[in-house]
Amino acid sequence: MDRRTLLALVTVQTLFGLLPVAGKLVFATFHPLALGAIRVSIAAVILVVVQHFLADRRIDLRRDGIQVAVLALFGVVLNQTLFVVGLEKTTAVNAVLIITCIPVVTYAIAVFMGRETWGPRRLFGMLLALLGVVYLIGLSSVSFGWDNALGDILVFVNCFCFSLYLVLSKPLASKVNPLNLVAWQFVMASAVMVPLGLWFGLLDQVQVASSVDWWLVGYIIVGPTVGTYVLNATALRHVTSSTVAVFIYIQPLFTAIAAWFFLDERLTWKLLPAALLVFVGVGIVAWRSRVAAEAVPQE
Repeated sequence: MDRRTLLALVTVQTLFGLLPVAGKLVFATFHPLALGAIRVSIAAVILVVVQHFLADRRIDLRRDGIQVAVLALFGVVLNQTLFVVGLEKTTAVNAVLIITCIPVVTYAIAVFMGRETWGPRRLFGMLLALLGVVYLIGLSSVSFGWDNALGDILVFVNCFCFSLYLVLSKPLASKVNPLNLVAWQFVMASAVMVPLGLWFGLLDQVQVASSVDWWLVGYIIVGPTVGTYVLNATALRHVTSSTVAVFIYIQPLFTAIAAWFFLDERLTWKLLPAALLVFVGVGIVAWRSRVAAEAVPQE
């Protein structure tokens, strides 16, 4: 893996890792689905303007429009709505633990669809990184029971949708400009997200939002939305879908540090051995991932 791709993937998880902290602060004003509407629609405008000046190799919507719509459905609409609704019905610890299924699910889907080849080294790396996250969270913190069952199921379906999105994105991301690809995904997703946001009181919430709220919203739009989706699409041009997914294991580490810094949440010594397991596991998967990507049949 080249340094630019590595930097892009680490940046994605840094930005995503800070998202729960920013979201926790801004959810006092905005309903999650109202925030989702703002996030997707403004990101769509930004992406459309930027890609107009910078994007080459544009999408032919007459040929690829249905595929882009499918990516918008799984990668933006279902991914974002299922997660926030599921999070309301389960604990944050449960949600973080379930999200760690994404790399393994992505790998399984990619192998099943013939997009990647089976390799015990990659699976071992994923499981090692997963062990690091489980150790950091602690199974004793997980709340199993019928009260959280619906939320847990929704978060897992969200994980499946995002895994499918990563696998389905790779062929198109490999041949068109990522800015152009992501811009059209968000334009199409806005057609669903904006009505949802209006239904959940978006206009009233906008009127009472403070300047701090808008700074946080601005970060959520520019960082964990525009930045992460474009960087992920860029990385998919060079490495496999499962390699992009495995970097998700880094996310809880950044979340723990950010929560300690901004929310005064306790930071324990368990972060160090957990980080070691995560980084070693991710390194095993990412090692020579370019070679693995080139060996996979492309569409």
